[in-house]
Amino acid sequence: MKRSKSKGGHQVRLRNKCGTCYILRANNLLRDPKADKRLTQLISQRIEATPFKWCLYLEEKISISGILLRKLISRWSPDGGGFRVGTRVIHFTPLDVCFALGLCISGEPVERNEEAESQTRALFVDDRITLEVIYENLELCMNEGRVDDFCRLYIILAFADFYFPNTSDFVNMSMFRLLDELDSLHRYNWGMAVHDNLVFSLNRAAKNFNESKNSEDLWVSGCVAVLQVWAVEHLQMRPTNTMHHIKFPRVLSKVHLGIKKRLITCAFDINNVQENLVISNEDRDYDVLREALALTKDGFCEIPNPSFVVEGCHCGYQVLEEENRQLKEQVVRLEKDVVFIKEILREQGLCNILMIKLHQNYLENLP
Repeated sequence: MKRSKSKGGHQVRLRNKCGTCYILRANNLLRDPKADKRLTQLISQRIEATPFKWCLYLEEKISISGILLRKLISRWSPDGGGFRVGTRVIHFTPLDVCFALGLCISGEPVERNEEAESQTRALFVDDRITLEVIYENLELCMNEGRVDDFCRLYIILAFADFYFPNTSDFVNMSMFRLLDELDSLHRYNWGMAVHDNLVFSLNRAAKNFNESKNSEDLWVSGCVAVLQVWAVEHLQMRPTNTMHHIKFPRVLSKVHLGIKKRLITCAFDINNVQENLVISNEDRDYDVLREALALTKDGFCEIPNPSFVVEGCHCGYQVLEEENRQLKEQVVRLEKDVVFIKEILREQGLCNILMIKLHQNYLENLP
C-alpha cells in the first residue's frame, strides 16, 4: 500500500485486511466444471439459506481506496457518529451496513466467546488458524462431501476475509460457536455486529491518526468496504452513466468498487451531500431491506432526490462544474489584467505625447 503524509507530516501507511480473495477462491471451487454438480448445488443451497448468501455472488476482487479511507478516517467524528463533510456530520448507521452488505439489523446480539468449545472449533487441530488453513479444510470437505462443514468453513472464511477482518495473521474464533446451528444464523443481528465492529475500529484509528501516532503503519480493522459504499451513496461519487449497473446489496455493484482520485478530493469539499439513502423500487424487492426500513424512521427517502439520481448532477458533473468555475475565474482575472495593462499603456502613451508636445513648444519658444 502506498505511503502518504498525515496532517502531522509523518509518513503514514494505512493498512486493512478487508478483501474477497479467499471468498472468490471458495466460489471457484463451487463453479469448477470438474466438481460434482449435485454436491456443489447442495452446498450452494445451504449457503443460500444463511444471511451470508451474498458472498456467492461476488465475482471480482474488491479494491479499497487508500485515499478514500484516509479521508474518511481524518473526518470521522466519534461524538457525531459520522463523517464531517463540509459544515455537516453525515451519520454512519446500521442501515448503511444493510444497504451495503444485505445483512439484517434486527435480532439477538452477536455474542462472542473465543474460549467456548464447539463443533465448528473441532474442525481445526491447531489454535493458530489462518485463512489458508481454512481454505485447505474447505477443499477437504468438498472432497469428502461434507455439506454442512463446508458451509461452516465458508462462513468463517467470509468472516475473516471480509465481514470481520482483524489486524492479526490468525483468525478470531469468538463466533465459531454460533456456526454449529446453521439454521439459527438468521436469529442474530449481523448488520449491527458489523457496524459496531467498524465504529470501534474507526474510533481507534481516527484517534491515532489525529494524534500522529503509529507514524509508519495505521491499521483499520473491520469491513471497510462498507465505508466505500457509504461514500459513493452519500457523497454522490457514483460515476455518470452507471445507474443501470446498481445492485442490491451495493457491494455487488462494480461502480462502488472503483473510485477516481479526483472524485474523492471533490466530494469532501462540496457541501451538496445526500444525507439519506435513496431506496429504489428494485431495492424494495428484498425482504432484508424492507425489514430494515420498517425499523428505521429516517435515514432514507422513498422518492429519489433529483440531485442524486439525475446523472448530470452526480459528482462527476460537480467536478467538471468546479473546474469550469475555476477556469472562468482565471479568465476574469486575465481580462482584468489586460484592461489594467492597457490602461497603463494608454496613460503612458498620453504622457509620452504630452512630453513631446511640451518639448516642441519649448523649442519653438526659444529666442
